[in-house]
Amino acid sequence: MNKDLLKFGEKASLERKELAVVAELIGKGGKLNLVKSNLNSTRRVFCILSKADGTQLTVTCSKKVSAGIREKSISIPNLLGFSIYEAQAFQRDNNGDQMHDPETGAELFEAYASIEMPSDDNALLTFDNDKVEAYVAPVFDASELVAF
Repeated sequence: MNKDLLKFGEKASLERKELAVVAELIGKGGKLNLVKSNLNSTRRVFCILSKADGTQLTVTCSKKVSAGIREKSISIPNLLGFSIYEAQAFQRDNNGDQMHDPETGAELFEAYASIEMPSDDNALLTFDNDKVEAYVAPVFDASELVAF
């Protein structure tokens, strides 16, 4: 095992960086536009946000938000109240291959804006290391798994 990969350092953070709320970003007279063909696909939904002055910005929805829009559990008024967060994706070359830093070999990432579900799913669950127990795999009777 390469113990160099296992280094404790700065405090880990799961805080999401909020960039804006959709409605506040587009402002009065702004519009949220959805592309019909994108709604009918299985890819992530993207929104074209338009300000009253005609400037536009395309923002991707997270997988959960995309699914909610398609199954109609997230309404457009809901979506207008959602926050846009900074997300990261692997940086890719023209062939679609993941890029790495030529000196260190580290994976390269690029930031993008993503409309995400409002939640506290990123809250930490803390467990103290005060008791270790051996794992005992459950034993199954084959008759419980298949018909004979």
